Amino acid sequence: MRIRLEQISAWDDSNKTKLNDWFIQVVAAINGGMEFGKDTTNENVMCSLVDVVTPATSGTEFSASHGLGRKPEGAWWFRSYAPGEIYFSSATTATSSIIYLMCASASVTGTLVIV
Repeated sequence: MRIRLEQISAWDDSNKTKLNDWFIQVVAAINGGMEFGKDTTNENVMCSLVDVVTPATSGTEFSASHGLGRKPEGAWWFRSYAPGEIYFSSATTATSSIIYLMCASASVTGTLVIV
């Protein structure tokens, strides 16, 4: 939906002030106010921070409980202690409580962001 300036100029000053205040809050939330959280607690981004160790054989499926209550859209390393690309398993579909992943490297320890 697009709002034209002519439409806004017809509003009374009270509505313009409310709209301006709302935009200021949105900008503040996006510019520096969004956080993934610390350790395993999320802040204001719906995600789960999960500590994992990938299998000893690269390309082997592993699972992680995420607690999102919905099927996750993706995952990436929040921090890892070795290189290793994470990708979805093609063998098993994620659920509202468990994500199934694979790693291109063996035995990578780290924390995943699951969204």
